[in-house]
Amino acid sequence: MLPPFETFRRVDLRTTTLDVPKQDVITKDKIELNIDAVIYLKVKKDNQSVINSVVEVKDYNKATVLFVLAKLRDVIGSMNFAEVISNIEDLNIELKKGLEEISKNWGIACESVEIKDIDVPDTVMQAMHRTMAATQEKFSMEEKAKGHMAEIAAVREAAEHLNDRALAYYYIKALEKLGEGKSTKFIFPMEISALASSLSSRISGTTAKGSSEMEGLFRQYAPALMKIVDEKELEAPKGKKKKK
Repeated sequence: MLPPFETFRRVDLRTTTLDVPKQDVITKDKIELNIDAVIYLKVKKDNQSVINSVVEVKDYNKATVLFVLAKLRDVIGSMNFAEVISNIEDLNIELKKGLEEISKNWGIACESVEIKDIDVPDTVMQAMHRTMAATQEKFSMEEKAKGHMAEIAAVREAAEHLNDRALAYYYIKALEKLGEGKSTKFIFPMEISALASSLSSRISGTTAKGSSEMEGLFRQYAPALMKIVDEKELEAPKGKKKKK
């Protein structure tokens, strides 16, 4: 080196980490995001690349950061918010390719460009949470409705194979269940009420229409009814007998 005609510059060949300052970027659907990124690059180790890093660009670190900032605004400005959130990896790849294209004569190699953080406004986050909650509730209601439909279908299929005796058996078991509680009052089905009316008509000397049908009902349900009423009388306190 012949001073003052010649000068030198020290070139670091190690990988350099460049922190891209946080930038406010507006998406295509007018949502403002605050984005932070980091760049990993180094100067290639061949002599010509070292020379190019000095003579082809004044400050390749600064030039790299400025390019990434401009590229971020350009790319994200053409995307909707949902696309930005779901395509972070694609954004990193696109930034890296763009940086490699512009710096191919600078003698540097871009190892990676990574978006570190995306700050989303609180109002947008709350809206997203409400949307997700509504979606989950809708899904839950749909699954519940499907469960009810399956239950109804199973009951319908089972009922198709029940004969009259089986139905009568389940009906009597239901009446017995009514008498298991501690209540002093319980309501019988409409058929039993009709039976009582028929018996009352017979006692008063009148003949009700359909008496043969009522007699069949009485023969079918009378044992279960008497059992229920007797059990209630045994459970009642002294002096408070239930009326049959």
